[in-house]
Amino acid sequence: MFFMKKILQQIQRYAEDSLGLKASPGKSANLNVPFFIKDTYALASMQLTLTEKHKLKVVLVIQKEEAYPGIVSLRKHLNQIHKVTSDPLVYVNSALSAADRKSLISHHINFIQPPTQLFIPELALDISEAYRQKRLNREVDTL
Repeated sequence: MFFMKKILQQIQRYAEDSLGLKASPGKSANLNVPFFIKDTYALASMQLTLTEKHKLKVVLVIQKEEAYPGIVSLRKHLNQIHKVTSDPLVYVNSALSAADRKSLISHHINFIQPPTQLFIPELALDISEAYRQKRLNREVDTL
């Protein structure tokens, strides 16, 4: 339970700082999913307040163990969860590598890795802490 409270606070803080929106984590999402999903992930709801009248409810799919299952397994698991909810799913894992994040982005899977990156295509957002440096155009004399 302490794990859930801590990660939800991190997600809330990161989402509010990054997006400037009010993020309200809710209780555990009590969805009728297979037991292996419940064993692997903690499910919680979160509401993002876009305006007073517009709010987006998402289901956080929080990896219990930090090991990333791989894109194929994750896609299958998310499809299982999508069968019982129409809310957007957001995968949460605090130990993703750059290659894992790139794979999630290329497969258009919503994810949050607090405080490193947030990618939610439903909001048309990809926020990252890394900054690219501008390359200087220099003349090359020799190779």
